[in-house]
Amino acid sequence: MLDNTTIDELQVNIKDFDVASGQVIIKLSKSKTVNHKVQIIDHKTENSYLVEQSSWYNKNDEYKFRYNGCSISKRILDKIEAKKDKTILQLYPNKNLRTCVMLLDMEDKFTFIDKGSREENLLYPYYQGSKALSEKYGKLNFKKYFYYDKSLQDSINDELKIELEKQGVKNKKD
Repeated sequence: MLDNTTIDELQVNIKDFDVASGQVIIKLSKSKTVNHKVQIIDHKTENSYLVEQSSWYNKNDEYKFRYNGCSISKRILDKIEAKKDKTILQLYPNKNLRTCVMLLDMEDKFTFIDKGSREENLLYPYYQGSKALSEKYGKLNFKKYFYYDKSLQDSINDELKIELEKQGVKNKKD
């Protein structure tokens, strides 16, 4: 599409159809135009943007149609890119970093609305997927705190191990 057409317009964040995800309408011209700016109409914010079509012709970015409708986040991203800091992958090339916690049905044992008298250095904002981030480049929101209670985690693991051994399971990962 990027090779052989001019993308005249993208209409994004359309929620008029009864489906869970947003829709996109792409208007194309069969001929290719050099240095073309695509008009993006955002139905959620009711704003319109112009983006260089050539900016999407990027194999390293998997040819994604990116645009940033927020001037503040654009400035922040530009500053981050200008600093040329190392990425997490570059800093820790042989590490697998966990970015989530699997709580199964035990969320209420590790998350709390009030901080209470828990150790501050073991309390973390508990971000819950799409509940925490409603839009790209949006503000992260949380309503609970995750408290890393190692002794509670160990006792739960010990109980599960005993229960699984009674069932004949030697390795709980099996």
